[in-house]
Amino acid sequence: AGVVEDQKKKGDYGKVTAVIDKEILFRCLLEEAKACSVEVFPGINVVKVNTTAEGVTVEGSGQSFEGRYLIAADGANSRVAQMLGMNEGRTYYSQLRNLMYHMSGVEPPEPDAVASSFCFTKDGPTMWLLFPKPPEGEYNYNIASMDPRVDLEEASDYVTKESFFAPWFKNAKILRTFSANENCYGHIVEPYKGRVVVAGDVGATQELEVTGAMICGWKVGHAVSTALQEENLGLEVTAIAQYGKWWQEAYV
Repeated sequence: AGVVEDQKKKGDYGKVTAVIDKEILFRCLLEEAKACSVEVFPGINVVKVNTTAEGVTVEGSGQSFEGRYLIAADGANSRVAQMLGMNEGRTYYSQLRNLMYHMSGVEPPEPDAVASSFCFTKDGPTMWLLFPKPPEGEYNYNIASMDPRVDLEEASDYVTKESFFAPWFKNAKILRTFSANENCYGHIVEPYKGRVVVAGDVGATQELEVTGAMICGWKVGHAVSTALQEENLGLEVTAIAQYGKWWQEAYV
């Protein structure tokens, strides 16, 4: 609490970070993309990717799509990377399982700070985090473990009902519930194979978070756009290699 108070005295300079409302962010990005004549096909379950020297064909949910490049941005458990053999040689670290709750009525001693702690259950260790959401009075409560024996619901009940932190949650109300199951690998060193370029979480050990994903998305979009222009003008294609260099220097 003392650290938080010291930071608050610094005003805006003392703020460590900002919380982003992902739903609003994604909606605005989607509207911006559609305004640029981008076609969007939600709910496609990709089952096959074929690459040639000239382009890529993607199949899924009974549909087929063709393009000159494919940006693989389908998350940490990327099926595209798996199908293309891009996970071969990556070190497998662990399986991370998460339960996440959007809550109201939580009463931490410092409402604007992130709180986290470890919890040791009878089956194994977990870690939990609590951080404020953009809507006033709402929080994101996340509990996770890399031990498959741990029952995350039981662990969460212990934290919120029996632990030292239980008083924070006595008036808490669950608004929404989410879950995640993430396989954590070593990074992909070369973020392209043929006509497929990987972005964000696909080539990372864990999620790059919102800001990192947006930076990477802008970089890969710019690289592919430039590569298409280079091809159209009959120039040597250098943009994809430049993206790979940026990925290795900035992330790897």
